[in-house]
Amino acid sequence: MTTICGFKPTNICKECKGKCCKELPGSWYPEDFSIKPNSPPDVVRARIISLLKDKQATIDWWENDYPDYFLRPPAVNDRSPIEGSWGGACIFLNEDGCTRPFKLRPTGCRMLQPLKDKCNAHGYTKRHSCDAWASYNDILKSIVRNWEY
Repeated sequence: MTTICGFKPTNICKECKGKCCKELPGSWYPEDFSIKPNSPPDVVRARIISLLKDKQATIDWWENDYPDYFLRPPAVNDRSPIEGSWGGACIFLNEDGCTRPFKLRPTGCRMLQPLKDKCNAHGYTKRHSCDAWASYNDILKSIVRNWEY
């Protein structure tokens, strides 16, 4: 698995008490789950469904001319594993910070650089995450269409 190093939490994170993480969870990227462009579609589909059922991921989307899908950690207020979000606290956040070890956090979280006034996402936005998942959009779309709530 290729792991993008990112920016480790600093004292700034402790001072702000996870403001970014309370607003919206970061984004998972295919590499976070060892999903590669040559991964068989049925393997990718099974892995994503497992993540949804285990409440490790939620399918979210970016509205454009048509929705582009991506994965992110669930937010506390999510009602289902397929949830378009306008915000909400990440389920991995507690009063001590993120409950996941740094190297196992979503790429979108690891790439968040803590700064005094506002964190810098270095371009790892919802749109960027959709681009990373673009090769798997048909699989994600199929899961969304066929999910039993």
